[in-house]
Amino acid sequence: MRVTDAGTMCQSCTFQRALSATRNEAAAAGSYGTQSPAAAGFSSEGFLFGLVIGLVCGVFGLAWVFASKRGADMKRGVTLGFIVGAVIMVLARGMLRVSQQAPEE
Repeated sequence: MRVTDAGTMCQSCTFQRALSATRNEAAAAGSYGTQSPAAAGFSSEGFLFGLVIGLVCGVFGLAWVFASKRGADMKRGVTLGFIVGAVIMVLARGMLRVSQQAPEE
């Protein structure tokens, strides 16, 4: 228990009050620490997020994004990610095939 100007409060209540006051001060000062990731420019509907889904998940990511009716930016990103992933895979397979060929004498 702690005695404050508001009366007797438990330690948890004192901490919550101090945390709330700190957040309010930071928001009033225009601090960026209180912004959500969506407000900072990162959204689950963005082009970059779609690009990563397309690269990592390939066909499954492409199907998921188009089936779940996501935004146009995400669809564009996942399509580009899928194409880039497919090109990388074709190049890797070609390099593997060339490296496995026996040298001609």
